[in-house]
Formats: sequence, C-alpha cells, structure tokens
Amino acid sequence: MCLSVKNIEIYYNKMQALKGVSLEVPEGGFVTLIGANGAGKSTTFKATSGFIKPIYYGDTRIDTLSADKILKLGIVQVPEGRRVFCLTLQTREQHIRGAKATSNVCTNQGLMALRASMFMTTLGSDGIKEMATQSWHKAHYLAKEIAKLKGWKMKYNGDFFNECTFTCPCDVTKVVEFCKSRRVLPGVAAAGRRMQGLSTGDELIIAVTEKRTKHEMDALVALLSEVSA
Repeated sequence: MCLSVKNIEIYYNKMQALKGVSLEVPEGGFVTLIGANGAGKSTTFKATSGFIKPIYYGDTRIDTLSADKILKLGIVQVPEGRRVFCLTLQTREQHIRGAKATSNVCTNQGLMALRASMFMTTLGSDGIKEMATQSWHKAHYLAKEIAKLKGWKMKYNGDFFNECTFTCPCDVTKVVEFCKSRRVLPGVAAAGRRMQGLSTGDELIIAVTEKRTKHEMDALVALLSEVSA
C-alpha cells in the first residue's frame, strides 16, 4: 500500500466529524470518496494530507513531518475547480494604463517576497543549507582553478561566499563577448553599464550557484584560458 489511513477519529470542539474512518490507496491506484455535504469528505482529505494525525505513507508517519518533507513524498492537495494561485498584489499603473503599462507585475516587491517565501518553504531548512553549501564549495573550486591561469588574479584576498572578483589580463569586454559567442556567460564586467561603473579596470565579477556542474565550471576555465592566451 502507498497511503494508509486507519481509524480516524476527528472532533471539532465537541462535535465528532469522523468516526473510525479507514482508507487505503494502492500504488498507482485511484480512490474516490463520495458523500453528502457535511459527511466529512473535506476533513478526510485534510487528514490524508497530514493536517490531522495520525497518518502513514507506507511505513512513514507523515503528520509529524514539515510541509516540504510531505511534498517530497509526493503528497499534495489539488483543489478541483478552484484557483491554486491568485494575484494578490499588482502595480497601480497596470490598472490605469492596461495593456500600455510599461511596468511588469513581476517587478512588484510584494510578489517577489511571496515568490521567495514559496521557494524557501519548498526547500525547507535542510534544502537551504544544502544549496548554500554547494554554492560555497563550487565557487571556491572555480576561483581556485581560475587563479591558476596566467595573468588572472583575485581582486580581494578576504573571505567570500559564492561571488568573487578577478582582475583580467586583457580587456574584460573582450572576455565577456568571447565567452558569450560560445554561449557561456562568464560573469559581469565591474566597469560595465549593468554595474553602474563600479570599477574602471578590467575586472570580472563571477558568481556560482548550486546549479553549476563541474563540467560547466571547467569549460569556463578553458574559455578564459583561451581568450587570455
């Protein structure tokens, strides 16, 4: 059995909503719950999602798990006929100008905060730690490999997390354009328009996240070696 619910007893205050309900869902199977309004279908549905205890998924008790761990098991609620997500914040310009609005709703800080909250909730504390650990190790690996190249030097000697700055042995614009021609974005020129003239030298700011693979980082090192030869 994939999902097992046994002898659920649910009370709302002193009113009993469910009494001795048992339910089993075989792997790859479908189970339909039919009943009149107020019969307890929604309460049973909540129970099977781990909102009400005790619930077992195989041999694992899920009502004691956090939401992100329940999600990783493949248990989610999909409301029928309802919107899972709705637009709660929007820029005022879009109401005034409609299709002619120049702003994008995704630039709204409130929506960005909502997106970040959903992202962190999905990952959970363990996932965020793993993401940060991988980013740190990969960034330091790449920095070490680039520092081996002739003429490439780290701008600063202090500690860093996943972003560092290198002084290029040649024109930084040449480096960026060469790598882009090979469909690789090496980083951002510190003197470029995007960085608002942070520097006037040939400095390249490189950031590494958990998504980058060793193969991709080694390929970037090879390109930097080629362009600065």
